[in-house]
Amino acid sequence: MIKLSNILLNKENTYNAFYLSCFLLIIGLFFSRALLSISALLIFLTGSYFGLRKPKFKSHNDIIALLFIAIYVVFLTSYFWTTNFNIWLSLSFKNVVFILIPLGFYFFNQINLKCLHKFIKLFCFISIVSALINAVFSLTQYKEVSRLAIESKHLHPLVGSNYHDLSLIYALTVVFLVFQIKDNYLMSKLPKKYLWVSLIFSICIILLAYRFSLIVLIIGLSYLFLTHFVKYQSLKLKIVGVVIFLVIISGSYFSIDPLKNRVNNTYHDLKSIYLNKNPNYQSLAQRLVAIKCAYEVLKSNLWIGVAPADLNEEMTFQYNRNSYLLIKENRMFIHNQYIYYLASYGIIWITIFLLGIIFEAKKYALQRNYLALGILGVFLSHMLFENTLEMQIPSYMFLFFLISLQNNRSF
Repeated sequence: MIKLSNILLNKENTYNAFYLSCFLLIIGLFFSRALLSISALLIFLTGSYFGLRKPKFKSHNDIIALLFIAIYVVFLTSYFWTTNFNIWLSLSFKNVVFILIPLGFYFFNQINLKCLHKFIKLFCFISIVSALINAVFSLTQYKEVSRLAIESKHLHPLVGSNYHDLSLIYALTVVFLVFQIKDNYLMSKLPKKYLWVSLIFSICIILLAYRFSLIVLIIGLSYLFLTHFVKYQSLKLKIVGVVIFLVIISGSYFSIDPLKNRVNNTYHDLKSIYLNKNPNYQSLAQRLVAIKCAYEVLKSNLWIGVAPADLNEEMTFQYNRNSYLLIKENRMFIHNQYIYYLASYGIIWITIFLLGIIFEAKKYALQRNYLALGILGVFLSHMLFENTLEMQIPSYMFLFFLISLQNNRSF
């Protein structure tokens, strides 16, 4: 009978267990939050066991890993000035992933490029299938989806937790597909299947009309068009290509009601902000008001913030002092990761956080690791509109993909 200790001592078994944990994490992004938590713990345990049995520590600086460990340590210190211990305790369990995944990858110390490709392909495959299913479902509820778009709302998806998470997931998929097409196009070996899959996925994003993924899709298509098609084709084809590109965009706008309503809703939101109109029932305007509210809270705690566990309560008090014309049901919490960190931890920490991100982006640029740079750009942009790192699925994706991609340049 094989002993458990012999199985655990086998290096190959530990190696396979780590990669299995990574695959479980990717599946959990779409189907199970519980599986996400379990996979993060398994990544830490298998990675640490593998590394501690045969230590071989990295010579380069893992800025992202160190930054997230520092975030968690700074959060723990907020215990000394928080007034809501129960909320602090809940957040301490929720955010423990900030040390589990970084330490697991740090100790494992040898991401196989072939396995990394499999992770990305599995992620893209499930993402595209989920987009197709959700898009078909939205077509069956076409009028309702169109109506919700006018109100800056979304139909609950059949596959995936909610549209906030899926919008970021689809945006990341766009980046992976863009780099796949770019790399194969330059080597003149682009299979037609990638073009067909990318076309179907793009149509699904347009039908779903998730604002953030739409923006990333347009940027991705524009990047491919400007850097490759325009660069390598004749003048006649360039002109034809530009016309076709503009016709597709304008045609999509005028023929797909959810997309048209989403664009119009965004325009009216921005217009109401510019004209300083009543922000009620204006999604972007309400987010801006939340930033103003958080700023007022911050002014009395400029250097160390108010503690994450207290921020919601402090903002509620501030809304009660100044409603900013918002009725109670429209008073939002912060939807901006940078403002959240500024209000929670103060000027000193947000400065350290931003410097860490800048150094990491500089490292990617020097390594010519443009895939990681693109993924980082998507997350940093998403942080302008959401508390990305306070949401389970986005924070897991941020940690997993950036740490695994940081020293691998190719897709």
